Amino acid sequence: RGRGVAQNLPRAQRGLAAARERARQIPLAAVLQVEQACLQLEEAEQRFEVSKHAVRLAQQSGALARERFREGLPTFAQLLEAETQLVAARVRRAEAGSDRRVAIVALRRPGGAASGAAGRGAGAQQGGMPMNGWRSRRGLQAAAVLVLLAASSCARHETAPVGAPAETIRVRVAPVAVVARTATEDAPGSVQPRTRATVEAKVPGWIRRLPVQVGDEVQAGDLLVELDTGEIRARLDQARARLKRAEREHRRMANLLEHQAVTRREYDQAEAVYRVAQAAVEEAQSMLGNTSVRAPFDGVVAAKLADVGDLALPGKPLLVLDDPTALQVEVFVPESLIGSAVPGARFEIRAPALGAPLVGTVREVAPAADPASRTFRVKLDMPAGSPLRLGQFVRVALPAGEVRAPRVPASALLRRGQLEMVFLVESRKAVLQLVKSGAPVGDEVEILAGLEGGESVVVDPPGALWDGQPVEVQ
Repeated sequence: RGRGVAQNLPRAQRGLAAARERARQIPLAAVLQVEQACLQLEEAEQRFEVSKHAVRLAQQSGALARERFREGLPTFAQLLEAETQLVAARVRRAEAGSDRRVAIVALRRPGGAASGAAGRGAGAQQGGMPMNGWRSRRGLQAAAVLVLLAASSCARHETAPVGAPAETIRVRVAPVAVVARTATEDAPGSVQPRTRATVEAKVPGWIRRLPVQVGDEVQAGDLLVELDTGEIRARLDQARARLKRAEREHRRMANLLEHQAVTRREYDQAEAVYRVAQAAVEEAQSMLGNTSVRAPFDGVVAAKLADVGDLALPGKPLLVLDDPTALQVEVFVPESLIGSAVPGARFEIRAPALGAPLVGTVREVAPAADPASRTFRVKLDMPAGSPLRLGQFVRVALPAGEVRAPRVPASALLRRGQLEMVFLVESRKAVLQLVKSGAPVGDEVEILAGLEGGESVVVDPPGALWDGQPVEVQ
């Protein structure tokens, strides 16, 4: 039995050594997995920080480009370049964030051993080389690379397709001519009636009837307002009674004067009382007639300022009556443009509801400017049969000098979203040029920026035409 134990002892020792070796290898593999996951997480965090820094740089660049664009300094290409940089940086930030989340999930897979190794890895990171400075340097370099890549990718709006053959396309061109025109400045105005009446009562009284409403068409002499006549009729009855008594006294004094029973003075006094009584009756009759307010001309009720039961007084407006057949435009002209507004001058009048502009004639110009707005009130007569209606908003085009600007055919202008561009022909190649258009003039469009004049633009450019493609002029 002792010899058997001695024989089995080396075998047991070898088994114990193998078990210890396996026990050491198992945590080593877990530690390696944790270390690898830590490295992946660190790389993902670095990419995420770089992408965030690139987004901040792109946002600052885009804000500066938009501010300069509002000031008219950069071109459309520079603004498009900044906006594309911002979009690319945001996409890269989203990708880096996704990688970071994947690395965190991979770090959690090993379980309890992974958490301990991760803690050791974090302690080594804090005690070893400082990562913040390294990340900042790497972030700045990566952000600079992103900006350069975005700028190079956005330098042109349309480029040659990858692998496309240099096919020559036949195109039609038109020269860019610089044309002088009279510049105009719009002054806002409104359509007003040439004839307007504010209807009031001549005598006081309670309103008994008001048979019209706003928008009703009335004819001259139609009843607009009827007042209560009770008090005025009582005055008329009193005046008539005094007239009868004065008339009898006047006849009696006349008979006595024929028989020389009264003096001439007494007769004259009786005659004067008789005439005063006659005037009082006429006055009461006139007041009774004024209790019915009638339309002074053919027109439309534009405003109703009172209602049945209100007290009408002299000087208190009741209705506003307009004549819609004769219209005028009332506009306030700045003092810098008043020189062209003289009686008889003709100006274009535009309105959103009009398909084509109308021409108005200046009829009246205020002799003095408004001290608050420094503008002059100008009235223009509208042509007969104008489709405009009372109160509509219009713009009057006033001449403001002469300007010279290049023009291109309207069919040569391309629009891609908010960008405008034309194709030029230079050295038998199509060259894409960003432009800024102005007002259309017939079949042409005025170009405010991007062209100088003398260039050749492609008319009706084919859809397959790209920047740099060889072309042949028809």
